[in-house]
Amino acid sequence: PPPPPPPPTAAAAADAAKPPSTSVEDEVWLGSNVTLFSMSGCSRAAPHRTHAHLDRQSAAPDQPLLYLDAVAAVTGPHREVCKSAYMFHPDDARIVVDQLGLNVARTSYDQSKSTITRQALQRLAVAGARWVQLNIRCGDAYFIPAKCAHEFVTFAEATTLAWHVHTAGDGIDGMRV
Repeated sequence: PPPPPPPPTAAAAADAAKPPSTSVEDEVWLGSNVTLFSMSGCSRAAPHRTHAHLDRQSAAPDQPLLYLDAVAAVTGPHREVCKSAYMFHPDDARIVVDQLGLNVARTSYDQSKSTITRQALQRLAVAGARWVQLNIRCGDAYFIPAKCAHEFVTFAEATTLAWHVHTAGDGIDGMRV
């Protein structure tokens, strides 16, 4: 009979203990959250605004929050600018959280009840936060890095499919409020 196989290495045992998942180029994907946003009846005079937030995964109270990357695609009836986005540098997340009073322990939909104003942008700039305002056209796709606070203003009919990617160890931070 053939000799018995050698005992598993510590790394092999650790891999066998991991929950089932898929992987791409050895990156362990723990899952994802896909959200569809469909906005109609919006205009420049009456836009729809999200509240400023950071995308994050729910965590147990004794665990650090897991901030998520997001990728999205936007469709609409015309190839026109349909939304605008304020995006803040990920390294400035603490400044944005403090200045805007975001409660990152809550879901992204409930972290703030206010929207970004010119005065808030001026305060953030004085505090050292870096940001950019992007115009997004129907037909565009975009990527938001983990810990990148953002807010969208939609002013034309558009449908957005957003995918929030949960990866092992990506975006973990102990930032709490």
